[in-house]
Amino acid sequence: SAGNLQNFRFFTNGFSTETKGFDIVATYPVEWGSAGDTVFSLAYNNTDTEVVSVIDNTQVGDTRIQEYEEGLPETRYNVAANHNVNDWRFLARASYYDDWFDSEVGNTYSGKTLVDLEVAYSFSDALTFVVGAQNAFDETPDENPGAAAGVGNRYSQFSPFGFNGAYYYLRVRYDVL
Repeated sequence: SAGNLQNFRFFTNGFSTETKGFDIVATYPVEWGSAGDTVFSLAYNNTDTEVVSVIDNTQVGDTRIQEYEEGLPETRYNVAANHNVNDWRFLARASYYDDWFDSEVGNTYSGKTLVDLEVAYSFSDALTFVVGAQNAFDETPDENPGAAAGVGNRYSQFSPFGFNGAYYYLRVRYDVL
């Protein structure tokens, strides 16, 4: 009954945001004759979100506003080259993530570039061996300055590219024809 109600929660549109941005996606294939062919690609994104108004009686503080405006990287892009020659395939990709804000610890972390590399060899139409590395140079976010004081998170858990560092792999692909 209503007499037993101690608290309740409801949602409201307590603020308005405005988001502006653009994306660019491009590919450019190049044929090198007997040296194979390469596809160059670019994916670029720039997005800016701004809190433009807040209803007076809502409890939207400065940290929450900063979280909406800076919690995700404003700029992200990756540039890649995928080269095929005979039975070989080579991939190199650089991905950049701009800085971001972590509201739990109140820090802004700097942007980083990660590099992925992959080499594949096809023994036949059905059998391919692949060796690669995601985040090949073991890039991690800036360390959380409060971690040593007992907060516990060595890196921001909101990192747009994770915090596990490099990942190396060997993959065998077999297609049943």
